[in-house]
This record gives sequence, C-alpha cells and structure tokens, in this order.
Amino acid sequence: MNIGKVNPYDYQEAEGMRILTSVLEQKRLIKTYFSENDKTPNQDGHFLVNNIKDNLPEKEFVVQIKTSKNPLKTKNIDGIQHFIYNGFETKFCNYINKKVTENPAIIFVIDVTNKITYWKYVGYEFLKSVNLEQETITLEFSNSEILCADTFYNDITKIIFERRYERSKEDLNNLNNAFEFLNIYSKPPLDDNIYGQLKSLYNIIELFCRVSNIDYSQMSVDISKIIEIANIIKRKEKYYKFFHDFTNISDIRTVAYWCYWIVKMKPLLFINTQNKKRINEKLAIFFMLSVFENKYKIFTKLDKKFIKTLEYHLIYHDISQESLYIMLTAIDIILNNGGIHEKKDKK
Repeated sequence: MNIGKVNPYDYQEAEGMRILTSVLEQKRLIKTYFSENDKTPNQDGHFLVNNIKDNLPEKEFVVQIKTSKNPLKTKNIDGIQHFIYNGFETKFCNYINKKVTENPAIIFVIDVTNKITYWKYVGYEFLKSVNLEQETITLEFSNSEILCADTFYNDITKIIFERRYERSKEDLNNLNNAFEFLNIYSKPPLDDNIYGQLKSLYNIIELFCRVSNIDYSQMSVDISKIIEIANIIKRKEKYYKFFHDFTNISDIRTVAYWCYWIVKMKPLLFINTQNKKRINEKLAIFFMLSVFENKYKIFTKLDKKFIKTLEYHLIYHDISQESLYIMLTAIDIILNNGGIHEKKDKK
C-alpha cells in the first residue's frame, strides 16, 4: 500500500531535541524554539538568551542541530583530546558566511546514546578555518565545547559581548565605505584634506568605542553633520592661510575645532533616546587627548578631576573653539617644556 511511513531517524532527532532543550533551559535563562522535522532551509530554529537581571531578551542565536546514535570518535591534537564529527554539510556555514541572517550561530551535535551534546560557535575565526567550497567538513570539538548547563550561559554571553565589538568594527567599516562613496560621488568631490580628516575621525571613533566599552550598534552617526564639520574646518584653514599667512594650521588647532563642532552639532546619537550618556562630549575629550597620546602617553598622566571638569564645562557651558585651542596649546607647552608645534611661515 502506498502510504507514508515514520522515518526511524525521526525518533533519534526527537530524542536529541529533548536532550538539548533540557540542558539549555535548565537555568531558565535561555528559551529554545526548535521544531522537529523543521523544513526551514539552512537552519533548525533558534534560541533566545535572556538578561540575567530582568529576564528580558538579550540576543537570538540561530542553530543547526545534528544527532548521532554512536559516540563521537576521538582524536589527539597537540596532546589534547578532541571529539570528531564527520560529514557536516557546509550549507549552514555558508548561510552564516553570506550574512543571510545577522544573528550569531551555533552548531549542536548530540550523542543521543550517552546524552552528550557538543557545540561550536560559527564565528569569523571558525569560518576562516574551514573550506566552505566543500560539500561537507569535519567538526572537531574540544572538552570546553561539551555542553554544560552551568557554564554555557557565561560562554554565550561572552560571545554576545565580543560580537558587539565585531559589529562595531563592521558598522564603522560601513561608515568608512560611506565616506568612500561621498568622496567619489559628491559634487564637487571631497578634497584630500577633508577626506583625510574623515578617515582620521573614523579611526578615533573606532578606538573610542573600544576603550569606552560602548556598543556602536546602539548608536547612529549623522554623516551629513560630519561632512559639514569637515567643510567648516576647511574654510577655517583657508581663513588662516589668507589672513594670517599660515601655510598650514597645526594638528592641535584642527583637533580643537573638530571637538568644538562635535559638541555643537552632535553627530553621534544613541538609538535608545532613554540613554543619557553625553556621547559627543566624551568623544570630543577623547579626541583632544588623542592628539597627545603618541607624544606623551597622556591617558595615563592627565588628572581625572581635570577631565571630569572639562566634560562638565563642555556639557553645561559654551566654550569657544579658540578657548579649546588655547587650552590644548597650554597642555602641549607644559608637557613639552615650552615647545610650540604650530609654526607660522611667512610667504
């Protein structure tokens, strides 16, 4: 009789799902959304990681789940035991590599006989290490990649934190690409001086986000304001060259002007309007200090009370760009024992 049968593998898959769900949900900090016989291409569902403080969703992970009725073979690699799973199809890896989804991804392999689950984060380093052109690859799991309810939540929150920085770099690269686009298609094109300043600002923002532990994905950047600031400073340069006989203006003066207009125009903004951090003022101070970093290692020497006072005045008082320039020049003179780096060359 032509009638559908139950596939014996379905029992193995169902058992694997129960084992995996039981471990992941044990601490009530992760909620799984897996389905048996799921026909969604390239993935087998997802799980939500909740914030330990308020149980609100923190991040969603997509998953690929494989089961095995036999224990995984072992292999000694550099004196360390690894567990081997052969024949893993690369479809899921390519799905992640092509950024079909922006969510992080985990591979689970479940030994249903011994009720042991192995897991692997499909991150940038892993994707670099495998040949995605092949139909299948071999997965190697270390002892630290054996799923444990007591440690997995900490492991996964560490991945979330690290991805925030990866995402920050990615978004900053997108900002950099936007500058490239503006340089090519703006009418007239950005001149080399402005373009160089934008590239420098890009590097400053990247470093600022990293050392300040700021999630760049929660910020938006108004590129039009940044371009406007660059053009204002360009006009300032022309003014000094024409009226004051300067061949160039110093880095200190340029940074002072950038900082003034960053505070004034506020090109950076947190997407969550409830966040009260004064991100532009903090970036301006970081920008000011960066001009001395290579020369004096100023971040380790400048008094914290001075930085707090400066931040207060940038937030609540109107400090002119020339005042900022004089302040930075004074710091430079003190640190350099009277050396002044801006020189006025007569024509």
